Amino acid sequence: MIISIDNRSGVTNSETTFRQAKLDHALELLQNLDGLRHTLLFLNRDDGSQMMIGGGPTDFVVTLSVGAKNFTLKNRNADEGILKSVCAGGQFGEFSASSCSKIEACLDIIKSFFALTEHTADWVD
Repeated sequence: MIISIDNRSGVTNSETTFRQAKLDHALELLQNLDGLRHTLLFLNRDDGSQMMIGGGPTDFVVTLSVGAKNFTLKNRNADEGILKSVCAGGQFGEFSASSCSKIEACLDIIKSFFALTEHTADWVD
């Protein structure tokens, strides 16, 4: 597993990449997403599947790419009519609350991604 996390300073961005990263390290890096300096965590699995988690520190948008298909993790407990401002990849955007996950859901989906069971989550395309 290859994992990258952004490191922003104003408009300047650099990334730190970890090759052969383990689950515990990925969970630790997620805790660093603060919506300002660190806004995007990228996980790239050996089978080509990719997951991006953007945002922080309270709301996150999780996307999954499998082949040519892209999915967003759905928050079943949120109202679709509410918009939330999230900074992902250094860019602020308005996202439906149903597309925003809390950190607990992100921790769980990272564990699932490592275990190859992310398909059991509630994704929308």
